[in-house]
Amino acid sequence: MQKFYQKAGVQAAIVAGIFSVIVAGMYILHHRSQLKEDNENLLHEKEEQATEIQRLETQLTPFRTIALEKYALPEAEALRKLADQIGTLQAADSQKTQAIIQLKDELNQTKILAEPCKLILKSKSVEKVEDGYRLLLNFVPTKNEQFGFLDFTAVLPYNSSSKIIKIWPIGFMSNDSRKVSADGKSARLRYCLIGSVSPTIGILVSEPTRIQISGNNGLETFEVEIM
Repeated sequence: MQKFYQKAGVQAAIVAGIFSVIVAGMYILHHRSQLKEDNENLLHEKEEQATEIQRLETQLTPFRTIALEKYALPEAEALRKLADQIGTLQAADSQKTQAIIQLKDELNQTKILAEPCKLILKSKSVEKVEDGYRLLLNFVPTKNEQFGFLDFTAVLPYNSSSKIIKIWPIGFMSNDSRKVSADGKSARLRYCLIGSVSPTIGILVSEPTRIQISGNNGLETFEVEIM
């Protein structure tokens, strides 16, 4: 005859009970661990809050002293009046700062207006033609002012096999003077533009090359690839 605890059903119940106890124990242990971690986090947050409060109190101390010396009022009201005064001063300082910025902008605009009118390159184009390659350069002034004489110089690299064939102005002009060197490595154009049309010049070269352009009226020297 089998003993009570040796029966299969009883053994299964015992195993199930033991498993349930183990699971419950693991849950309790995990829960206790989580509670411990949460408590530690809350404690850390409280410590941080206390530290921050202490820091703010330290920063507030000189303002509290000034407020109590300046106003014969309870501490909270004295601090409020001091804060109102500081806000008024900040608004006035902001207005002064804006006024300074505006004056600087006006000064910069005045400096720009006082600067001499300069010539800058607006566009360029290259076209293959029967005699070679034609370069057109269009310039614009930095201000709506008339120029006197316009003076342009074109120079090819010393090792270039190309030559400058001619240089000419486009538009209405007077006192036109053009000169190409004997070796075709440099050319100069000088003329006076009539009217307010933007200056445009043409340069014809025999072969693809780089060319350096310089001039008067504040024009910065630059290079163009002709090909």
